[in-house]
Amino acid sequence: MRIRHLFAARFLVGALAPFVAGCGAVSPNYRFEPMPETGTFSYTVLRTDADHPTYEYYNRDLLTRFVAANHLCPNGYDLVERKVVQVPASAAALAFASQDIYYRGRCK
Repeated sequence: MRIRHLFAARFLVGALAPFVAGCGAVSPNYRFEPMPETGTFSYTVLRTDADHPTYEYYNRDLLTRFVAANHLCPNGYDLVERKVVQVPASAAALAFASQDIYYRGRCK
């Protein structure tokens, strides 16, 4: 019984960590950098499949949460750039190639 509670606590802490952390590096796979003085932000997703619709939905959902957690863009935002960069398997230290996605956004 205690093991189940310990697992649940670790899962909850891990799931909430990106939203509590606020600005700066969020996890090894996601980086959100708010620039409130200019009303802009950058968001980077590392080692993903840029063409997979489910991953894109998840990435954009996380972006919306990062913007809200940082109290940025109360009237919404526009993405002004989405750039996909191919990462070869050797550079990614993986058995397969992947992509990094760079987003830039601006508050409305």
